[in-house]
Amino acid sequence: MYSYDQIVKSIRNHKTCLKPSTVCDGVGVFAFRDIQKDELIYEYVTEDKEIYLKDLKNVDSKTIDYLKSMCCYNDEQSFTMDVPLFMLYNEYYINHSDNPNVFWDRYDHFQYAIRDIKEGEELTTYYRPDERDWL
Repeated sequence: MYSYDQIVKSIRNHKTCLKPSTVCDGVGVFAFRDIQKDELIYEYVTEDKEIYLKDLKNVDSKTIDYLKSMCCYNDEQSFTMDVPLFMLYNEYYINHSDNPNVFWDRYDHFQYAIRDIKEGEELTTYYRPDERDWL
């Protein structure tokens, strides 16, 4: 279980967004801001919470607007994380590359940048051969 403060911290550190992929037909994950080499991109967080805008004073409006579009926005004061944060992480939509920029730790599901990733760049990871059957 994650505390409200941990979830707010995760929102403040929001790093990715979904857009049409540049490497395949469909959806891809893109850097919402610059991501440094070895930076933790996704952490497996699983608790629904109502988030109050007053607690996100230091979060830029671009991030707030994106999260509102991905969640249930209630009113001018709060929105509900109606899916666990790990569903907003976008991990499911990271596409395969033979030259990836993200390492996915399959034991804890955390993901790290292999190199510096610029804002707007698509995130990719290496799929094992047994994970590529559905492509």
